[in-house]
Amino acid sequence: MVAIERDRWLAERRTIVGASEVAAILGVNAYSSAYEVWARKRGLIDDDASMREAVEWGNRLEPVIAAAYAERTSRTLIDHGRHHLLRHPAWPLGCTLDREIDCRPPEVLEVKTTGQHHGEEWEGDVAPLRYVVQVQAQLAVTGYERGVLACLLGGQRLVVRQVERDDALIAEIGEAVCDFWRLVETGTPPDPDGSQATRRVLKALHPRDSGATIDLGDEIAVAVAEWEAAKADEKAAKGRKETAESILFAAV
Repeated sequence: MVAIERDRWLAERRTIVGASEVAAILGVNAYSSAYEVWARKRGLIDDDASMREAVEWGNRLEPVIAAAYAERTSRTLIDHGRHHLLRHPAWPLGCTLDREIDCRPPEVLEVKTTGQHHGEEWEGDVAPLRYVVQVQAQLAVTGYERGVLACLLGGQRLVVRQVERDDALIAEIGEAVCDFWRLVETGTPPDPDGSQATRRVLKALHPRDSGATIDLGDEIAVAVAEWEAAKADEKAAKGRKETAESILFAAV
């Protein structure tokens, strides 16, 4: 039954932008990109296999972290289930809440796990922007006024951050999601960027040894020229760097 629910959830999720995907669409997720999300919604690629173990452990630890948060704050949590998808009434946007905080008015709880090497992202009262955007998308879907991020750092320290509703950011999210979904519906890919995620997708979709012959237009010719110029600049910069290092070593 769980497998059936998961399959249905995955199928339904392909018909909307998930809250966890919004940061990629806005260009504020270093680990994903709008191009990658577009390719996934079009059925051109599957989820990144390299992330499956991280997702698995995140799912395993989610109830533990949620229970710790509830214990420390004396707040009551509602678990609607891992495959309970909520939809925005007007936008192609949806979310699955990790937990709902049972209070008046209600709040959302988003649970995260990350390595200690990401600890600087949580210093002070801030939280990583990609997670803040995710919670704002959840607030847009639910209509709630506040969310909470609870993250286990390095398996040793629980950090909690409040996220207040930001209507200006939510409006930006709505516009970006609607624009993006039109690209999905029309099969029009977003402009490629220089992210590793986009490069990974393009390499999978366009293997270099395909043997195909294509006619390069003026726009592609410009891109080739820019690539060659950037490569030359990179080589020159490397030479200057190595020369400077030699001078510094000689002076010691």
